[in-house]
Amino acid sequence: MFAEGVALPTGENYEAALVEISQAQNLADLDSLRVHWLGRQGILTAAFKKLGELPADQRKKEGHVLNAAREALESAIATQKASLEAQDTKRRLARTAIDITLPGRDAGTGSYHPLTLIQHTIEDWFSRLGFTIASGPEVEDDFLQLCSAQYWRGSSSTCHA
Repeated sequence: MFAEGVALPTGENYEAALVEISQAQNLADLDSLRVHWLGRQGILTAAFKKLGELPADQRKKEGHVLNAAREALESAIATQKASLEAQDTKRRLARTAIDITLPGRDAGTGSYHPLTLIQHTIEDWFSRLGFTIASGPEVEDDFLQLCSAQYWRGSSSTCHA
């Protein structure tokens, strides 16, 4: 990974960062650690900027160390983030657990279709005026038109049913 105990220009070392990351208790703390170490103004970013001031042979060596440190920190952050998200999901599911053995909620009664409501209103008006509502099939067929009227059998308008 990277050299043990290698210190950054600020005096902090990577192992301390890895320990802090593994001990983060929530996503906000983890994100603040990520910004502190890997952000635009972060410690590791500042160390990368100072690489340009070093001689070529030392720059190569320090570059490898810093890249390995960055990869280790990113990996530790990703692992801890996945762990914290799993814990949050588990807590959320425990809070919202549903007992499926309990009786369900009443769906309530429905309501009439708007056209049915209009039909009932019109029927009420006509009933108040003295008319009666006759009910019957909504589609007429030959039997109802011809046979039930009892035309004589020899007529041309007889039932063919």
